[in-house]
Amino acid sequence: MALDTRRTLKPGAFWLAVGEFFAQDHQTFLKRMGEHPTARRYGAYEWAYPASVYVDLIQSVGFKLVGVIPHFYHQNEFISWSQALPPGLEPQELDQLVDAGFLTSPGTVDRFWAEVDEFRRQPGQTPVFTEPQVLIFQRISL
Repeated sequence: MALDTRRTLKPGAFWLAVGEFFAQDHQTFLKRMGEHPTARRYGAYEWAYPASVYVDLIQSVGFKLVGVIPHFYHQNEFISWSQALPPGLEPQELDQLVDAGFLTSPGTVDRFWAEVDEFRRQPGQTPVFTEPQVLIFQRISL
């Protein structure tokens, strides 16, 4: 799909991946396989990859991750589902952090990769940037 999308976009165009289906570990993967709306209704399953794998695959065909709108940002206005807020996370502070990250390139992308690395060292934390509402890609020239 990323290859076909790339073919239709001019260099510099943006592609927004909204509300994708992520799982950071095997336990979440197994749980989410049965929770996906198409699994319940149609018996069709969508594989839940870690967000980092999803980003790497899309970047491998000529896109660059340029922005991340994380989980919990502005009360999840881009998605219809949500997890419980992790302890210590203040929604207003997260909103301000993300807003500031969009003003500095690549602020939100750096936070995404930092959380990927942190999750690999200490699994079990509540994902924020690695379960994003929206991933913003830009088509690049190869």
